[in-house]
Amino acid sequence: MIQSKKYLRKLAIYGHLLVLVILCTACGNKKEWYSCQNIPVGDGKLNWGMSTDEIKEVLGNPTLEAAYEYGNGICMTYEYGTPVKCGLGACSGFVLYVGEKKDGFGGLATIEMTMDKTTKESVVEKLADFYGELSPRGGSTQMERDLKKANPDYFNEAYWCDAWKMETLTEEEFDLMTKSYNAVTGDEGATLKQETLLMDVTVSGIQSEETYRCKVELYAVKMCLWENLGL
Repeated sequence: MIQSKKYLRKLAIYGHLLVLVILCTACGNKKEWYSCQNIPVGDGKLNWGMSTDEIKEVLGNPTLEAAYEYGNGICMTYEYGTPVKCGLGACSGFVLYVGEKKDGFGGLATIEMTMDKTTKESVVEKLADFYGELSPRGGSTQMERDLKKANPDYFNEAYWCDAWKMETLTEEEFDLMTKSYNAVTGDEGATLKQETLLMDVTVSGIQSEETYRCKVELYAVKMCLWENLGL
């Protein structure tokens, strides 16, 4: 009888250990989630890599639909007479850039949002609330410097999250992303780097004393590739 109880206790311990191993394995195999997969417009129903038809199912027909000025793809413009709520505040309109499918890659890759009656500081704070802690990126282009000379209140600032760097991918995911990116660009030398970001965020506008209009650009070509690969 005593031996039987000892056996049952051992069996229970082994059972608990087996459950822990299964749970740890499941956690290890859990798909990585990046905050830049989230899109502030569309009530969480938009995904990077979506086609124009899929976007219309979520947002309806755009105010204007035209071909890219540069490159291959469609530019979908949504304008609102009264600002609508989105994940970053009141938005009077946004533009979606949808790339043409090539070698299995394409779809929604960039979004430009116009935020009304706000400030740069407020927009950056809302971006941090939506995406997580942000870091500013230094440096500027000659065009930005020229615009700043013409109007000292002009700003164009880039932000990013450490968690969006490609160094967070597994070796297999990184290799797959690199090979697919090279195939799409047709440039074997266009190798992605560990510090390459899955998404860039830019906030621009002309600062005034009270509130003003800001433009927020989400450049997510790498996230588009990520979604197309089903990672």
